[in-house]
Amino acid sequence: MTAGEFARQIEIPYTTIATWLRKGQVPGAVPQTIGNFRVWMVPEEAVNTLEEWRPKPGRPPLTDEEKAARAKKKTAKAASAGLPFEPPSPKPAKLMRGATRKSRATKLAKKATKKAGN
Repeated sequence: MTAGEFARQIEIPYTTIATWLRKGQVPGAVPQTIGNFRVWMVPEEAVNTLEEWRPKPGRPPLTDEEKAARAKKKTAKAASAGLPFEPPSPKPAKLMRGATRKSRATKLAKKATKKAGN
């Protein structure tokens, strides 16, 4: 039977079956080339023995080496970080639109002298 027929018979999405086939997880399945196409042929016994060979869903558990590497990385990261967050940088004082401090001060001084002269 083909991979599509196999997927329909065991009621699992075809994309999942295709992934299993590429990884070599379906026992006895072989790809056959027909013209320019590759068709996976799955033996009938694969349906009957599904519960024996079916891959477990989810991510496989970490090995002891992987656990040790993660713990080492986490410890090194915690030791190198002084603070758990970045302190905020001081912000410069807000200026009026299009004005520098000096030009703003000059404008205010001119206004003050005009008012005093009137």
